[in-house]
Amino acid sequence: QKATVVSAIWDASTAAAGQADFYILLAVATDTGYSIYRIARDSILTGTWELVDSEACTDTSAFVSLAVNSGELVWSASTMTNPRYVVLSTLTGSDLTDQTSQSGRTVASHKNRIFMGGSVANPSRLYFSGIGTPHTFATNDFLDIGGDDGEAIEDLVSVEGLLLVCKVNRLYLIS
Repeated sequence: QKATVVSAIWDASTAAAGQADFYILLAVATDTGYSIYRIARDSILTGTWELVDSEACTDTSAFVSLAVNSGELVWSASTMTNPRYVVLSTLTGSDLTDQTSQSGRTVASHKNRIFMGGSVANPSRLYFSGIGTPHTFATNDFLDIGGDDGEAIEDLVSVEGLLLVCKVNRLYLIS
């Protein structure tokens, strides 16, 4: 293992009505690619980590970013060719075909959409999915954030109804 990133998600897709399962997610980088694993929070001491998705990649030096929306996990790293999504109820993974070669440094769930930014090809571009369809991105659904500042989008944070777009020397709020 070269790197690990931990995140936690609520998943209502596999639980009984009115309930949600709580999982811990782990992204593992090896010499051959990235893998995402999950374990139920209540099973952390005695359970087994379950493979959620994986992606072959020759450069696994980047951080992995994870976001969950509408029962789907979207994950990306800037060194991946394509960002990925996983339907959590079936653990079926696939490339985000609408985002071919646009893997971002960061993804975030905000107001029932997935936002992704910091791709190598368009480092200042913020892509967003359709409402309630986290794996569907249209060609023209993006904003260029401070494109003339020469900095890539480094992180995204959903806070108080706003989306905070973080760059090295600047912060932008999207309302």
